Amino acid sequence: MQEQQSYRRKLRSGRILAAAAAATLGMASAAEAQLAIPGAGTYVINFDSTLAGVNNGQFAGLGLSPTPAAGQVDSDGWRIDGFSDSPTTAFGGTYASGDFARGTTNGAFEISGSGGLFALVGTGTNDLALDDRVLMIQPTGGDWTLGTLTLRIQNNTSQVISGFDFSYRLYYRNDRERDTYVNFQHSGNDATYIPEPSLNFITPAASSGDALLFTDKSISLTGLTLSPGAFYYLQWVSDDGGSGSGTRDEVGWDNITLANFTFAPANNLAWVGDNTWGSNNAWVDIATSLPATWSNFGPDNAVFNGSGNASVNVAAAQTLGSLTFNSGGYSLGGTGSLTINGFGGVGVLAQASNTVAASVNVAANQTWEVAAANALNVSGTLGGTGQITKLGTGTLILGGSNGSFGGAVNVTQTSRLFVNTGASLTSSAASTVSNAGGFNPLLDVVGGSVAFNGGLSGTGNQNNNYLIRLSSGSFS
Repeated sequence: MQEQQSYRRKLRSGRILAAAAAATLGMASAAEAQLAIPGAGTYVINFDSTLAGVNNGQFAGLGLSPTPAAGQVDSDGWRIDGFSDSPTTAFGGTYASGDFARGTTNGAFEISGSGGLFALVGTGTNDLALDDRVLMIQPTGGDWTLGTLTLRIQNNTSQVISGFDFSYRLYYRNDRERDTYVNFQHSGNDATYIPEPSLNFITPAASSGDALLFTDKSISLTGLTLSPGAFYYLQWVSDDGGSGSGTRDEVGWDNITLANFTFAPANNLAWVGDNTWGSNNAWVDIATSLPATWSNFGPDNAVFNGSGNASVNVAAAQTLGSLTFNSGGYSLGGTGSLTINGFGGVGVLAQASNTVAASVNVAANQTWEVAAANALNVSGTLGGTGQITKLGTGTLILGGSNGSFGGAVNVTQTSRLFVNTGASLTSSAASTVSNAGGFNPLLDVVGGSVAFNGGLSGTGNQNNNYLIRLSSGSFS
């Protein structure tokens, strides 16, 4: 017992020191491969087929690597602590021998007391479907008692993840006269973990034979604040349960599922600044009327209500959910850029005439609406791959050099889109022009250069006028 307690302290101390070192040295990098969450989808780890950042092909018990070969899992996404060959490991390391690579089996694994990581392969007659794969661990007196298995995920969205549903199937072979517990916990910093007692499980101390058994576990993780680019850690911890003696039951995982992601609402911030976008006291939270600091990690929605300096210096790269002009006369310029994510599908709403001279990156599909009798002049460079759908009867003027724009432009309703003298617009995605009526051209090229490399389609009745008019310039 004293030796086991000493080992517990060693494992815990080593893990905390490693986490502190990672934070100090900036080891967590977006360039690493782990389970990346790009949006509100469903992500299933079944060990039967490749999942980027998790495993390469069918898991075959061949260890962990940051560049996994077929049959390996990705060590940027997985970490296993507690094996005697390397009690404390690190994300991104290579562990492809000994305890970490016990290969495959279609039955009980324990051979002459050897413990470690292996793949259980279904035969159709061993309680698993034919060729189904399960990631299994055989604990022994020197391996994985105490032990942890940690899955690392990364928020690759542009919003703060506030929660998601998490489930998994926990397999066990209750073939030994000793109990083993497997509990679940999670963390935002890999140092302080939150236990979830509802997911606790312990195998019976009394053996029930060689049959492969399982229990399904699920939970909704809420109240999270996982910022864009940040990591989250899902961890199972296991040890002897305290009853029985001798060798230990095998345990394993399959169908690990993350789904139903929820996102924290963006803050609506009103501009009150005297010049620079990101300066102190430049914004007020509309909901609380309190001063607010602009955050690219959310990100915030920018609202211009008539307060603050009309000349706004975008001196650095800024990310925003949406851009709203409720008053006119603003000019957003500078050497920085505005990346618009278009939360809820809305990117820009202009209720009055304004100018955006800073470069704009369209990060996702979104609407740009300009109210009647008003114009939004975007004279900065337009980039990104998101689709712009122009709404409203006002005019959107593109006055910049937009040859690198990779998205689509859709002009609908009685909208108007101008491409002015000296400007260009190159769209590499399929674009549309559609209207059921009206008297003005929807797309008006006035001295600019327009190229729809992804194709352009147009529908509607323009009452003997034009859907598209080339006043001067070029169109292709």
